[in-house]
Amino acid sequence: MFKQPQILLFCLLVLFLTVSFYPSSHVMACDCYVPETAHEAQEKADAVFKGKVLQLKKEKIEGETYNVALISVSETWKGIDDTQVTVFTDWTSCQFDFEVGKEYLLYPNKLNGELRVIDCGRSVEIQFAANDLLQLGKGEDPTNMVQLEDEFQNNTFKTFIVLTLLIIMTVSIFGLARKWRRRI
Repeated sequence: MFKQPQILLFCLLVLFLTVSFYPSSHVMACDCYVPETAHEAQEKADAVFKGKVLQLKKEKIEGETYNVALISVSETWKGIDDTQVTVFTDWTSCQFDFEVGKEYLLYPNKLNGELRVIDCGRSVEIQFAANDLLQLGKGEDPTNMVQLEDEFQNNTFKTFIVLTLLIIMTVSIFGLARKWRRRI
């Protein structure tokens, strides 16, 4: 009779310790500098392009969580030749809010080989980009045909498999603990 509260207390303690020591994202204010013109933004950015968000997912890199957008590129001004690219935005006050199906004019920079965009800057949903599009003029069509959907989805599928296995293991452990309690 005394063992049940001890097991429950032990499980709560393990859960508390797991959550307490789980690495969290760093919280910091967004340091914004918005270039005054599209040409200035183009000069400072590693890439400039227009594209539509096909898919979104979350990804962890070195303990930090990112939203990753798979984008179909329709027009490019700098740094992009591919018809599809992935763009990262981190979970901070600087997070850029992508939505599937919406089109954007983006001015990302590269960090560790990945295109990244933040909320401060001139990156914007296409319906608010008329002035920038006029300043930039006609872009070019991307020339390198790529299909990134399968690669993009495979990482999501792997995450699903890992989570499913964790749930199965947890249920099995609780089932064995319950069976063990009945024997005592």
